[in-house]
Parts: sequence; structure tokens; C-alpha cells
Amino acid sequence: MLAISWNIRGLGKAEKKRAVRCLVEKHKPIMLFLQETKLSSFDNRLVRILRGSVLNRGMGVEAEGASGGLLSLWNEDLFEVKLCILNRRCIILGGVLMAIKKEVVFCNVYGACIENERKDMWNFIISSTIAVPIPWVLGGDFNSVLEPSERIGEGNHTGSMRSFKSFIHEIKVLDIPLSGMSFTWTNFRVHAAWARLDRFLLSPEILNRFPNLVKKGFYRSVSDHNAIGISEPKVDWGPSPFRFFNWWMENKELMLEAIGGWKGCKVGGSKSRILKAKMKATKLSIKKWLLLNKTQVSTTEQLEDSLVKLDNKAELEGWTDSLRESRRRRNLISDISFDGVVVTDPILIRQGVFDFFKKHYENVSWLHQKIEDLSLKRLTEGERINLEQPFSLDEVWEAVESCDGNKAHGPDGLNLNFVKKNWEVIKVDYMNFIETDP
Repeated sequence: MLAISWNIRGLGKAEKKRAVRCLVEKHKPIMLFLQETKLSSFDNRLVRILRGSVLNRGMGVEAEGASGGLLSLWNEDLFEVKLCILNRRCIILGGVLMAIKKEVVFCNVYGACIENERKDMWNFIISSTIAVPIPWVLGGDFNSVLEPSERIGEGNHTGSMRSFKSFIHEIKVLDIPLSGMSFTWTNFRVHAAWARLDRFLLSPEILNRFPNLVKKGFYRSVSDHNAIGISEPKVDWGPSPFRFFNWWMENKELMLEAIGGWKGCKVGGSKSRILKAKMKATKLSIKKWLLLNKTQVSTTEQLEDSLVKLDNKAELEGWTDSLRESRRRRNLISDISFDGVVVTDPILIRQGVFDFFKKHYENVSWLHQKIEDLSLKRLTEGERINLEQPFSLDEVWEAVESCDGNKAHGPDGLNLNFVKKNWEVIKVDYMNFIETDP
């Protein structure tokens, strides 16, 4: 995990220290932001308790009286700090993020409740981003919301929202969607209030380096705030479908291997089983060749990817890479609700979607339509007989040739360009399948 932020509302109690340590041990962040520590001093013993076996360096800002206080902990093996700026409302750490070998700034933020103080903090961070013009990761309790929908049970602070939006626009950062929950704070009172006060704000360069970055909220435990984290998880959505690329057909060696797989497949059974087996054998032959010639394929795919990006830029003129990535993240299904229960596990999401459509397609329609009174055209006897005639080879080829070559038999098959190019080899198996009685 790249970073975690949590307004802990005091670190004096042992249970809160244990909660922080468990969070660190479980998710292993590179950077940890804590707000409202309410501690007047920091010692090595406290840092050792909180960091577990993951984080090995820390920097803190003492509380003023019984409120405030910031603490940032990080793994120096993964983030090499070269710059440190301390403020009563933020801790700014600049250095090299080893994962991308680039300079990055991590900023731990605790927003003021008073509007004038909050504006002073915005201005301080704005001037800092100008002084340190490298990618920024800001996280913490900003004590502000961007939209009225991010707050329930309290008045809409329109002026505060405008100021916060202006700040975000000024430093050119993006707020990615929060997965798993809508709010990060509650007042735990009879007249309940909720708000999304905690967030991460990221420079577009960070999102370009981590295109699958997601922001997730963790379940509330010892604080009235939820901890939040940003990470780039390796999500298992199941096996990837086989995709056939047209440029493969330009490689004679690969095509010989593919056709060899088709011709070499000898199975018995029904014609449909034979055709299916030959398609499968062809795909396996292609995959085997690609695996043995990985370097050659990687170079070609990189060139193809570059061309696709150029095409996308031409199609989306006026869109920046960061805006396009932002749109892609908005379209990403990171969680889904089934019967009021929010699910984030990809396996459960896949099963839930499958069950939904299975139930939908199993529904029996009771709509009965009568056609006796409709004046429909009738087939002549000759047309009726012609309908029952077997398809000829020319008719099948005409149908295949008229199809879009980029289309495939299904989401996991060879496309029709492959069928057209190798029709002389595979037409017998196709015709045997078509001529088989149902």
C-alpha cells in the first residue's frame, strides 16, 4: 500500500496504539499519516510501538494544548527523505519514491475548523507546491467537503466548499473516488451527522505512474474517523479472455504454428466437438509460440500500444492523460451493492453479477401475444422448400466474408480475420459443423 491516513483522535490510550500497529502490520504502507495525536512530545519508544516491523522512520508535530498534533511514519527503504518542512497544520516530506525512482512529496494535513485558519493553511501549501514543483501526495483530515452530498446532518458550508475547490484547482491535484463507503466521519450522537472529511489528493503524475490506484476506507474502530488508504492492488477478476491481434497474421512463423495446431488436432465425437477442439488447439499453439518468442512480441506490442495512445489522443483532443485516467477510474467497478450489502471482493462481485443475470434470464414471461388477426406475408411453397435446403459452401463463405473481421465467435475466440485468411484450411471443419443435423 502506498499510504494510509487516519485521524486517530488521541494516541494516549494503549488500545489506540495497538489499533495503529495492527493497521500498519496488516496493510504495510510506505507512508503513514496520523492526525490529532494530542501528544506534547514524541519518543523513540512510541514510534517503535506504532511502526511495527514495517515503518522505520518518523517525524512529528506536537499538539497545542489538548488538540492537534501530527505524526508521519515511513519506510526509509522504500522512500528516501531529502526534504522536511514542519507546520502546525502539516508535515511535508520530499524524497525519492523507490517504486518509481522519482522525487515525490508526501504531505500530512490536518485542516483547521476555523475558516480563516484553514485559508492560511491552503496558502501555505500552495506556496510550498510552487517552491517544490514535483508530484505531490496530500492526505489527511482536511475538515472540508467538496460537495453538499459529502455531508449529512449539518449545514452546507458553501463558502468553505468554494475555498477548498479553489485550493485543489490551484495546486492541480485530483481527488479519486473513495471505495467501500461514502463518509469518513460521524459524530456518534442521537442527531447523527456524517461527512467525508478525510481524503487523498494526488498530482496527475502520480496517477500516471500508478494508473490502477484506488482509495479505500477501512472500518471504523477506536476513532470517530475512518482510516483511508491508497494502493494499486492486483485484482483477480478471473482468467483473461484470449484476444487475437491482427498483426499476428503478418508473422509467417506464427501462422504456420497456428495452422499446425489446427491440422494436428485429431479428436473424435460430434462435429461441434471436433470444431471446438481444433479452435482450442490453435489457441494453445499460438500461446506456446508467443511464450517462446516473448521478446519479439513485447517489442511489437509496445509499438502497438504507442499507436493506440496516439489514436486515443487524436480521438480525445483536448483531454489530458490524467483526465482520461480519471474517467477510467470513475468507470471502474471497485465495489457493488447487492441487497443493501456493499461488496468489494472481486470473486463475490463476479458471483453476484452472475446470479443477478441468471435469475433475470430464468424469469418466465407471461405476456401472450395473438397473431391471428395480423396480416403477415406468407412464404410461397418454393421459398419454404428453399429455406430447408442445406447451406452451400459459397453461401457460408459469403456470410463469413461479409462479417467484420475484427469480430470473434465469442469473448474468448479467434477473430474472423483469421478465419478468412485460413479459409481453405478450416472450411471443411466449418462445413461439417454447419451440415450436422441439430
